[in-house]
Amino acid sequence: MDFANAHSLYQALCRDRLCFLYSGAFRDDHTAGLVALGEALYTSDEVERALRNKLTFVLVEAYQNIVRHASTIPPPLDRGTGRSLFVLGHGDRSNEVVAINPVLRSELPGLRSLLDRLRALDLKQLKELFLQGLQREERSQRGGAGLGLIEMARRSGHELGHVLSDVDEEHALFLLRITVGAASLGHRSEEQIRELHALVAQEDVLLACGGRIDHALQQVLVRFVAQEVELQGGTPGQVQRMVLAAMALADGTAVPGKDTMLALCRRKAEHELVLGMWVDVGQADRIATETAWVDQASAGLLQQRYRDILLGRATVSDPVLFSLLELKRNSSAPLQLDQQPGDGSVFIVLRCLV
Repeated sequence: MDFANAHSLYQALCRDRLCFLYSGAFRDDHTAGLVALGEALYTSDEVERALRNKLTFVLVEAYQNIVRHASTIPPPLDRGTGRSLFVLGHGDRSNEVVAINPVLRSELPGLRSLLDRLRALDLKQLKELFLQGLQREERSQRGGAGLGLIEMARRSGHELGHVLSDVDEEHALFLLRITVGAASLGHRSEEQIRELHALVAQEDVLLACGGRIDHALQQVLVRFVAQEVELQGGTPGQVQRMVLAAMALADGTAVPGKDTMLALCRRKAEHELVLGMWVDVGQADRIATETAWVDQASAGLLQQRYRDILLGRATVSDPVLFSLLELKRNSSAPLQLDQQPGDGSVFIVLRCLV
């Protein structure tokens, strides 16, 4: 991912307090991770627990809607304009879940009819419609007579937003938007979602997270990344170490209060890990100097410095170097560092191949 696209992805993700994006294999393996994601976002007080439960349900149901109902679409459309995408934009009391997937054009009349019907119903009527759907012997092509859409509308308490657009002669793209919590004007516009979808397709982004990534969210990211790399035939332990090293580097150097971005992209037979963050000028110089040293040092010297840090024989500046050493030791190519000065700080993008 070049610097311009990394910066664009950072800006797209960091509109919210936290944004999580997935566009990988869409298998059931990630469902437990979505539950953990929902649980990590809110504390256990009564108000937040109710909101967390609603959000967790919608996260899982919207993801499963893609797993169950995304139409098989020919390459390269499946990784381009017809690509499936799942996004959570999280604020203090407002969340928006976006699910995008290809559908057959033959499904569009029934899908439009159901969504139009849901828009006209209140919560009591939605519950009645859901119970009627459970009792029917006949189920629609979407499975369960659209029960997932009905229940997401009921649980969210807001109208489901949707957009249908052309992909090819046989397929359309179904964009579903679900608000959980307070309605907010701060979420992404339709055009911003389309731009994000195009950027994800261009860079083959498998997953990304941007915003205030605390320790609990880091653990969720590690799980997602490891599962995704394993599904793609890679080595999960290797990328787990790199994610932890990248987040440790961000924790130790990023400007306090500024957002951090971590993304995993597919690069033919390899994966690319991308870290984006704001650091002060001194930290930017230090990271640039130590990244250059790590890339130029011999394998023997890198191993010696790595052991020195583990055994406590390093200087106080070496925690940052340790993160870079860990990234270099697990990378299949030199580390790539780009930076651009801003208002009193520097935006850096660090890329490494797995």
